[in-house]
Amino acid sequence: MKRASQRAWDLVQSLHSGPNLWYRLFGWVEPPLQAIEEIAASGEAEVIPYLLGFALSPDANVQRAATDAIGRLFVSVESTDYVQLDYLSRSALNHESKANLRWRNLKPSEVTFLAGMPHGGLLVRLATFHSYGYVRAAAVQELSSATDGSEIPFLLLRLNDWVEEVRNEALRVITPRANIDCARHFLRNLRLVYRLRQCRRDAHVQIIQTIEGVLKSPDALPLLKDGIASTDRWLRRTCFRLAVESQTPGSSSLLKDLLSHSDPVLRVWATRSMPRELADHDLRLLVQKLRRDPFMPVRCEALTILVDRLPDCANGELHDALWDVSASVRAVARYYLQQRGFEDFRTVYVNALQATTPRTLFVAIAGLGETGKPNDATLLRPFLTSPSISLRKATLCSIAALDGEQFLDDLLLALTDAHIGVSKTARLALEPRSSLLDGDMLWKVFANERRFHVRKNVLLLLSRLPTWTRLPFIVQACSDSDPDIATIASQCLEHWRKSSNRSSPTNGNLKMMQGLLTEYESCLDQNFVQEMRFWAKQ
Repeated sequence: MKRASQRAWDLVQSLHSGPNLWYRLFGWVEPPLQAIEEIAASGEAEVIPYLLGFALSPDANVQRAATDAIGRLFVSVESTDYVQLDYLSRSALNHESKANLRWRNLKPSEVTFLAGMPHGGLLVRLATFHSYGYVRAAAVQELSSATDGSEIPFLLLRLNDWVEEVRNEALRVITPRANIDCARHFLRNLRLVYRLRQCRRDAHVQIIQTIEGVLKSPDALPLLKDGIASTDRWLRRTCFRLAVESQTPGSSSLLKDLLSHSDPVLRVWATRSMPRELADHDLRLLVQKLRRDPFMPVRCEALTILVDRLPDCANGELHDALWDVSASVRAVARYYLQQRGFEDFRTVYVNALQATTPRTLFVAIAGLGETGKPNDATLLRPFLTSPSISLRKATLCSIAALDGEQFLDDLLLALTDAHIGVSKTARLALEPRSSLLDGDMLWKVFANERRFHVRKNVLLLLSRLPTWTRLPFIVQACSDSDPDIATIASQCLEHWRKSSNRSSPTNGNLKMMQGLLTEYESCLDQNFVQEMRFWAKQ
């Protein structure tokens, strides 16, 4: 529920406080109607509880304005808001005012009277949020005569009421409603149904299973289809699960439709739940479609289906999958091909290094990094200067995977690449090898470079050097003329301070730090300065 604006709270305050001087001289007077109208026009449902007292006003105009405002505001309340509104309706009563007393002092026998007022059905439903158990019980009993489904979310909340009698009454009223006629109302409030799983005041397993049973019935399948088409991600995925578990005759056709759903997770689930009664021809056509799905997990599932259910047709598709742009799909394909006795993947990718198609060449470089030998890195080195950004990045990753230590200079050179992504890829490839790097050489690059992305990546590499080796570089970077670089250096320094495995400094380290503090103290965090001075005294 959207938080109410300060203007709305100011109006609420003015309604409850009244004109100060007039109130002291003559007592309570009803508030001006324009304030209630402005609240109603705001659409901010969070203030509904503060209007309930005015709905019981002896002034017919105020009463009509308040009930109309509550009705207009409640239109914006969604099923996810009911729990919060339940809490707010009780906390609002702590706000002392004469108007609040009218609602606070509501008697169980007066709940029936609420039903006859304008928007009376809504007032009765809101009475289930009352702080007094007898009023809540009376309101729940009054809801037993409702037939439009508006009572469902309020009954679901009262199933976990802290008063046992109210819980029992809510269960008595809601149980007969667990039928296909009310299925759409339960679906609309499905979050409140499953919220009962986390509630501990009573055992709700039976009523949850009863409601699920209704939603899994064949007659409810059209409702689940509507839920799957919802913009609410949680609702459409929950409806999918219910539809699959229902195993009704229409669920198989639903699964086929979901293979083209815009939600990639639903496509994965639909693929995993592929009906086993599909003929081989139909299954082959579906798998060919799934193999082209843009979502990688769907393509992986398609390969698994092929191997499990169409093993005689799988070889060709598995070899084609070796050229998928996703490393995960290639890994799945290699796994199944190895089980079938094919293992020379390296040769497949080496032979393709002469390809002219950018996509094929990209996969060949990446695939060789996954399956090649250390000396294959030499075959990839020419691609480090490729005009294609994606090929340069793939080459860096593959060389680092095959023999990064032998080609450390090439990875360092790629740090200065003009493209941000290539420079970052080089930095990520070098980070596991930070112990092999020369800090003075990196600092020279940092000091002479002017491009921000290069300096940032070099600085982050410097921050991966051994504990006391990296410290002087970070301290000097804190005084950099580029404020963004200085900020990153300060963050690295803070991380250094909080490092739990920091080794004790040597005398040489301390002398070095004393010199740095003298020169850069004004640019450093004072907590760090004090800590260094403490170390110096040891």
